[in-house]
Amino acid sequence: LLRVLPIVGLSRRAPLERRDLAYPAIWDVVALKGELSGVANWWGTWPADDFHGFLVTDRMYPKLQVARVEGQPPAFEREIYPEALFNELADYSLDDARMSSDPLRAAQDIDRFAVAAIMNGLDDYRRITLTALYLPGLDIYANSLESGFIDPPTLEERAAVVDGTREYWRYLDRLLAPLVSRLGPSHVVIIVSDPGMMKGPE
Repeated sequence: LLRVLPIVGLSRRAPLERRDLAYPAIWDVVALKGELSGVANWWGTWPADDFHGFLVTDRMYPKLQVARVEGQPPAFEREIYPEALFNELADYSLDDARMSSDPLRAAQDIDRFAVAAIMNGLDDYRRITLTALYLPGLDIYANSLESGFIDPPTLEERAAVVDGTREYWRYLDRLLAPLVSRLGPSHVVIIVSDPGMMKGPE
């Protein structure tokens, strides 16, 4: 049924929404204590309604891409809370790189936007207890490196994948430095990353 119904137009797959979550997110738990959170780019965060702090959902970056292609300003559809932050980020300048032709630049642009979104939000909110930022670029780029092999990769090709991944880590380190420098000595920074993978029987 999951395969047939979309084909005949009786259903469609929809992205995960906030209301679909079985349990409260960590920022919802923080809100119960009366504290504010700043969240950007996390999956399953739309719609950005009644948020305790600021929220830039995972739908904002694709919306900017569509607006650029259509040559129209992006229309607000609850991608961000508060709406004033949407207006600030609506003018964000995207990289012209396409994932199919330049996956490195395209992946970097996704992460650069997420950091810019958090930095913009922090400018407006001085009392943030939790900052949650999801950067998917490394996973996207690492998978693009792996998908380029038709035959099992040689040792040299595998080494190139490792080198490319390490270089992306260095990029993220530079990208996050301004954000980390804004935090005080009592803050804890936790970085969670997809470790990557090597395809093959070994």
